[in-house]
Formats: sequence, structure tokens, C-alpha cells
Amino acid sequence: EWGGDGGAQFGGEAALGKQDNAEDPGVVKPLDPANAETSPSKILDRVEDLRQFQYHDHTADIIVHSWGRTRAEAFAQVCTGMFNYMTPLDMIEVTSSVEVEATGRDLLDLLYHLLDEFLVVFGTTLHVSRCIEILEFDED
Repeated sequence: EWGGDGGAQFGGEAALGKQDNAEDPGVVKPLDPANAETSPSKILDRVEDLRQFQYHDHTADIIVHSWGRTRAEAFAQVCTGMFNYMTPLDMIEVTSSVEVEATGRDLLDLLYHLLDEFLVVFGTTLHVSRCIEILEFDED
């Protein structure tokens, strides 16, 4: 959900609830195989496990170029590309989920904060998101 100047809410693997404190990193929640709505197979039925990105060299780092049918899908794919650059996502099982929120003054700032939120979750919990679902995306 956009806040003030704009923002979005994103879920890695699957979103299972709203984060109460946006200052805290997303809470990693184990998925329950017995629960029909949150089982890993149900999540992968609902959230497309796409790889719509490619890497380009940069003198100081790497560029992740992503695309999608919508801007929201392209944002999700750049996050997926970031995680895939860290570790091959085909080796990651869908066992948990995390929900993060990001805001930005413009789309570039929003993307920066989104990637930063996922990096904070990775840095604190070692959670790697194999697929990303956009829950809300407001470009206004």
C-alpha cells in the first residue's frame, strides 16, 4: 500500500498476514503442508514461479534487468533475480513465507527500498524468496 509519497506491499513465497510494525523486518512464517490454503503446492499453484530477468555486467556490481506483464510483476522479478544471483533458486524449497512493505518517493526509490527490505529479512533470518507475489501496488 502506498504511504504518503507512495509504496507497495509484497510477499515472498506467499503472504500470510500484514506486518504490524514496518520498522521490523518481515516475519518469516513456516508454511503448513496440512493447510490447504498455505501448503507449498497451493502457493506454487497461485504464485507464478517465473524467471523473467537477466543479468548485465556493471563496473562496480551487477544489473538485474527484469520484465513482466505489469510494472508490479517486473518489480517482483527484480527481487527474484536478486535472490537468484545469491543462490540458485531451483535449489530452494518453498517452506516459509515473509511479508514486507516498502514505500518510496518515486518508482526508483520504491524499488530500492523494496530490495533493501528483502535484504534485511535475508540478513536477519537467512530467508530466500523463491517467488514473489505482489499483494498491493499503487503507482499514484
